[in-house]
Amino acid sequence: MFIRLFLLFTIIPLVELAILMKLGSMFGVFHTIAVVILTGIIGAYLARDQGLRVINEIQTTLAKGRVPADPLIEGALILVASAFLLTPGVLTDICGFALVMPLSRKVIRDFLKAYFAEKIAKGFYSAGQSGGSWFYSKTYSGDLRKEKRIGKDDDDVIDV
Repeated sequence: MFIRLFLLFTIIPLVELAILMKLGSMFGVFHTIAVVILTGIIGAYLARDQGLRVINEIQTTLAKGRVPADPLIEGALILVASAFLLTPGVLTDICGFALVMPLSRKVIRDFLKAYFAEKIAKGFYSAGQSGGSWFYSKTYSGDLRKEKRIGKDDDDVIDV
């Protein structure tokens, strides 16, 4: 986890800075800043537009009495896309536009659903491994009976 956070907060911004510096030297500082501002404006507009569409889809699905699983996942992806698009940089803009466009977002959504379904099927996300407390994992996984010997194990009692 430390490595991922290190990469997220140090390496990626450094790479973004290097790309922006290279673009600035190639096209000029003014044009580079204009592109960053323009992608931010376009990204904010697209994120707002797609976000409102997803909210409408969630309301429609709920009105039909169904669970809006796919629209909720898409809403989370649009939220992440918004953060990427408002962050200055080329790589974050590419990721943000990929998440905000409906076709690529659907592919990413389906990939995430399959990924988490596989993890859940393998038991990776059980109470003790997904950040649940020790008490929760011991109580609800059945291990408490074994540790405290509650119930059928009366072999340890010695009658005198």
